[in-house]
Amino acid sequence: HQKEAVSFVPAKNANPNQRALIVECSGEFIRLGDAAFPADQRGTAGFIQYLETLDKLSVYPVFIIKPSASNYAMQLVQTVQNMGFDTGYDAMAESERVDFSNNNR
Repeated sequence: HQKEAVSFVPAKNANPNQRALIVECSGEFIRLGDAAFPADQRGTAGFIQYLETLDKLSVYPVFIIKPSASNYAMQLVQTVQNMGFDTGYDAMAESERVDFSNNNR
């Protein structure tokens, strides 16, 4: 059974200088294209460290949340918002995966 790939085209943000950073959250990983962090305390800390290197005015994370990530994803969104980032989020079926080929560029 092959997973269905889903591409996202984020809506134009009010700030034309910002680009969406698509973040797929599952029970196993926090993925941003080729970069993946384990969905545990250590991986979450690594993801936060990565975000700290980004310009809050030029990027906004959009979290795509699978049911298996329900134990941490909304807390992660809140943490990222508290860091000063604009964010977005949406749900995704467990059997789907984000196609990063057109995103995060």
